[in-house]
Amino acid sequence: MSKQISVHNHMCTTPCEHADICYLVHGKHNGERISPDKIEEVIDKLSDKKVYYSGCNLTETFDTISNNVIDNDNRSITFSSNMLHMLTRLAEDDISDVLKSAQLTVYSLEALLRPDLFKVQKMFLIKNESTFNDAMHIFKYAGLYADLNIHFPIEHKWAADNKEKLLTLIKEWNVSFDKTLSLDSCLENYILNNKCVYSENYIDVRFDGTVRRCPFSDESHPINYDNPEEMFEIPFTPKCIWHQMFYKEA
Repeated sequence: MSKQISVHNHMCTTPCEHADICYLVHGKHNGERISPDKIEEVIDKLSDKKVYYSGCNLTETFDTISNNVIDNDNRSITFSSNMLHMLTRLAEDDISDVLKSAQLTVYSLEALLRPDLFKVQKMFLIKNESTFNDAMHIFKYAGLYADLNIHFPIEHKWAADNKEKLLTLIKEWNVSFDKTLSLDSCLENYILNNKCVYSENYIDVRFDGTVRRCPFSDESHPINYDNPEEMFEIPFTPKCIWHQMFYKEA
């Protein structure tokens, strides 16, 4: 697998529907904010890697798309569907090129089933009974629709408190007709491969000048500006719920 970089280069100042449980919002950081341009200098030194930005604020998201994502096949961005209308206005034209390199966070079953978004990669967080039911509807009836292109991350506390429902969800995903539907990447790989997909080829870079190997870890390290390739050699310790729930000793 090619090396991957997750970049959260701006503080979240426009809370979305998931702000109360978001690991990016509530993750430990040192309280400082370095220049996004300084982070970008590091990313440019790793130009052969796949880069995934998180867009949490309208202006910064537009700037990241315009300056770093468009016309760069190695880069993409996840941002809230709440921004879609305003991003279209800022772009002053069709933003289909943006959506080709984007993952759109949506918050309702209606949004998941919008025909104009079928070809757009979408993300839908399973975090409570309502979102679980919406995901189950998608898995059970996906064959009635075109390929839906949906990724389903799962909130850790909900998973820990609802293991039977989680196992039902995994079963429905496994037999789904729509192979553009995916579950939480870490969960999928612990089920299929008994390891974390990010254990060897991933770093997570944050706005406060820190980097970590597991995105759920609070054990951060300073960004290595001089030799950023060495950040992939930071020891990896899994901190996600899936390691606790599904990892089996060899």
